[in-house]
Amino acid sequence: MAFWLVSSASQVLAQNCCDITSIYQLGDSHTDIGNFIRLSGPASPYSFAARPPYGETLGKLTSRHSDGLLIVDYFAKALQLPLVNPYLAKDVSFENGIVFSVAGCTALSTLLLTVKGIVSPMIPNFPLKNQLFWFRRYLASICKSPAVCRKVEDIGRVHCAFKSVLKNAASLSFNPNSTLKTCCGKGGAYNFDLTTICGTLTYEVCPSPNEYISWDGIHMTQRGYYHMAQYLIREILPQLSCPVNEPAN
Repeated sequence: MAFWLVSSASQVLAQNCCDITSIYQLGDSHTDIGNFIRLSGPASPYSFAARPPYGETLGKLTSRHSDGLLIVDYFAKALQLPLVNPYLAKDVSFENGIVFSVAGCTALSTLLLTVKGIVSPMIPNFPLKNQLFWFRRYLASICKSPAVCRKVEDIGRVHCAFKSVLKNAASLSFNPNSTLKTCCGKGGAYNFDLTTICGTLTYEVCPSPNEYISWDGIHMTQRGYYHMAQYLIREILPQLSCPVNEPAN
């Protein structure tokens, strides 16, 4: 689940490649950069991204559900913007956008899921409507007229980006023997089992995350997200009259 929204200012900033000055991201753990951890606490058993080996490619914890950067980070780089901060972060700048995403986000509320007999595995569960409330409240404070903010939505494209990376895994130099396996985890043909998922007590980490597309069986490695971001950047930026500046991995 992912929604990207971009804001274009009335004046072009000299250092930017086009008139997009802000990115606003809604979604789940594929784009969460710290909101869930701030809601549930870093000690929560569900706050996997608050503990190693998450962030190991960058050499530090970043509250991201990967070994490194996510698609939203690469979009910021492509637009020559600073990396965007999470909504619940304190004493940070939101000048270049906000990430509202929360890991475990569902499209329906917890009540509606319960009525349908569906139990969300994430505690707390934070449905999309809560992120939309955050976003609308913030948007009202910065958009002085309807023409100032411009919306771009990208739900289906993320899936297409993933399929493209999977299809072209060999030409992108991923290990052909690890295309469907996870780098971090343990058990089974695909190195994935919910009882030994990455971040639990008995997981194992592959020696070369860059050779894998999947990080933990749910999220991509930094390199997987990088190639997905490249696909999306080539698709989206030209539609916004922006040059395609592909970020370095």
